[in-house]
Amino acid sequence: MKITGIRERLFLSISLLVAVALALSCSGKEESKEPANRTTPTTTASKPATGAFADSTLDRLNQLPPKYDSYYVLDRRSNTIFGIDLNTNKVAARLLRETPLVAIQYDPARNWIYEATGKPQPGIAIFDAATGRYLQKFVQPDVPAGVLYNPVQQRLYVASEDSSVLRVFLPDSMKFILNIGLNIQNMTPINPTTLMPGPAGKMITANGKHGSVTEIFTENNFMLQTIVIHQAFAIDYAYFSYDGNSSFGCDTEHGSLYRVEFGTGKVLGEKHELKRPRFVQLEIASNTVVVAVGKTEVLMLNADTFRETGKVDLAEYGEEILSLEIPPKANYAEVLMDYKGVTRWLRFDVQNWEPLRLVELY
Repeated sequence: MKITGIRERLFLSISLLVAVALALSCSGKEESKEPANRTTPTTTASKPATGAFADSTLDRLNQLPPKYDSYYVLDRRSNTIFGIDLNTNKVAARLLRETPLVAIQYDPARNWIYEATGKPQPGIAIFDAATGRYLQKFVQPDVPAGVLYNPVQQRLYVASEDSSVLRVFLPDSMKFILNIGLNIQNMTPINPTTLMPGPAGKMITANGKHGSVTEIFTENNFMLQTIVIHQAFAIDYAYFSYDGNSSFGCDTEHGSLYRVEFGTGKVLGEKHELKRPRFVQLEIASNTVVVAVGKTEVLMLNADTFRETGKVDLAEYGEEILSLEIPPKANYAEVLMDYKGVTRWLRFDVQNWEPLRLVELY
């Protein structure tokens, strides 16, 4: 009996020592410090991504960008393409263009730059960054509104600003294979202003003063569906919901943000009295809508309820946000900012909005 009691007391003592040691080890872990001048973004529970956004491991780290050494950014103010060395975070190439550029897309696997050019020579130019030469230039009758390269499909999509035509380009054959009219009931051109990717091979266009968004099914004979948002005066930027069944759109001039359901056209959410909302994006992992407001602020909203979950002011990095993009599955936001007349390219961690990269483009 005495021996049993001693064993029980010894076991309890050892258990107590182990518990204390574990408590001390946990208390020694450092927590990330939040900047004092920022509102901490809070997020909803992550939903499993589907379609083109899905990843078997759901590991958000090192998904984007691919592990290439170079990256190319367009500074529209100087009409210059800057090549950035991702190993040194320095400008490695400056490609000044004479013809105004609307947008570019970079194909890292080929090391090609697809350049959408405006007047007086509207069209698409394919530039080989490795050799520093143009491979081919395609002059088209309409000024591109946007370009989008799908690395999975190996296709380049070009939206036309004037005649509302979507063109499809195959890099392997160096040919345009399709011209698709983006019309409402084959009558009214929608005049797209932006072109953004979506899940399962979909794309979405915001249709400017027409006040509508168009869903394009690229894997189903290019079926189209245009939803008119009657409450909106214009839709300047649009982005898909994580499941692809609805979209988020900005009416920048009138300070409104809408979520509209495809199929029914029902407005699922709306938020007004925002200061110049633009560049609406979706952070997939947390199902958070991210939108630039004012000059330097970024607003975060719950995608389902439109309730504000955070706000961050990036004024210490620049005087105005020129563009904002969160690539699908990425754990960062890519931002261009004006800093005393110089364009800055930055990547921010979307969890705490601390800068991961900062390069001045000059």
